[in-house]
Amino acid sequence: MRLLFLFLLSGFALYASQFSGIVVKVIDGDSIIVKKTDGDKEEVRLDRTDAPEYNQDFGQQSRFFLDHLIYKKKVTVKYKKHDSYDRVLGIVFYGKIEVNLQMIQKGMSWHYSYYDQTKSYAAAQVYAQKNKLGLWGASAHPQQPYLYRKSHK
Repeated sequence: MRLLFLFLLSGFALYASQFSGIVVKVIDGDSIIVKKTDGDKEEVRLDRTDAPEYNQDFGQQSRFFLDHLIYKKKVTVKYKKHDSYDRVLGIVFYGKIEVNLQMIQKGMSWHYSYYDQTKSYAAAQVYAQKNKLGLWGASAHPQQPYLYRKSHK
């Protein structure tokens, strides 16, 4: 019982804050703007993922997929912190769909394994790679977004 309590407590601490609202803009494959129920707008960076930059190969397809999935729809964002650009760094849910994970499973973004070790996200990327889904089928050697950003500063 104590172990279960600690497990639940650790999961709660991981993403202790949340809000709901309507997605009013999809910036790219891993950034959105949500109009919260209180009327404020919040920029959200999808945690655990790294989508191709908009001008990078497959960047527009990644953005389009996310747009089609959640634009003008009600989402819940669970988060623990803001990133260095003051965006909420969170996990986005559309109903029961964990959007961040869905983006990786469908090959629309990478698992950001440099910052995250979540096994289900790593497995989702392996699945997309094996099945040549999304960016994995579009190119034999897709460039990771962080390498693209480094070479285009």
